[in-house]
Amino acid sequence: DKPIEPSSVDQNGKIIALEATPELLEATKKEPIPDLSQRIDELTRENGRLRLEIRYHQRMQEAIEAL
Repeated sequence: DKPIEPSSVDQNGKIIALEATPELLEATKKEPIPDLSQRIDELTRENGRLRLEIRYHQRMQEAIEAL
């Protein structure tokens, strides 16, 4: 088992590290706020990914302790 590969793409499909220019950051502040149901969906998906990552680390810890 492996954790899910980290992604450099945020929820809007923009590459975070490469596109984090002052102009883009300022423009992002002016974007409309997503509605509550969209935000809940995003957070639910993120929560699922984090739970998978936690389970992976728990399994690795169990394997280490078994040695």
